[in-house]
Amino acid sequence: MIYDKIVNYSRYNFPKLMEKACAHLFTLNEHTALGVTHLEGGIRASVDEYTTKLFSEGKPEAHRRYIDIQALLSGTEIIGWTPENSMQVSEPYKPDQDIEFYHPEQILKKDFLIPLQPGYFVVFFPWDIHMTQLCMETPEHVKKVVYKIPLDIWEA
Repeated sequence: MIYDKIVNYSRYNFPKLMEKACAHLFTLNEHTALGVTHLEGGIRASVDEYTTKLFSEGKPEAHRRYIDIQALLSGTEIIGWTPENSMQVSEPYKPDQDIEFYHPEQILKKDFLIPLQPGYFVVFFPWDIHMTQLCMETPEHVKKVVYKIPLDIWEA
């Protein structure tokens, strides 16, 4: 997991295509249209908006084939995170969606809560279990971009 200011993305030794996805963040803002943009190398950028949830409504998840880069364009949210790979699965892996869900009570007892706001980004690797879309204090409307980076870009 990586959590930092977007302006610092070039400090990381990301593969070239992953750097391009990070640079793409600078072209987005709270007025960016919703939808999916396909970038070079099979990278997808999905801009969406939603209302953040209470912790009791969260669902920890992990992926196997994609790395997530997530950044808020407006609003704030909390993300729960753990590298713990011994968490109990609540919904088995769905290959067509590249997602597996875990029992939420375990993530809250473990590691970190990340405050995400515009100007910051977070990178989740397949070994990072994360629970997104959580509210800071009360649910609020947010706009977010999630980049799906094929794992083979990282491994190349």
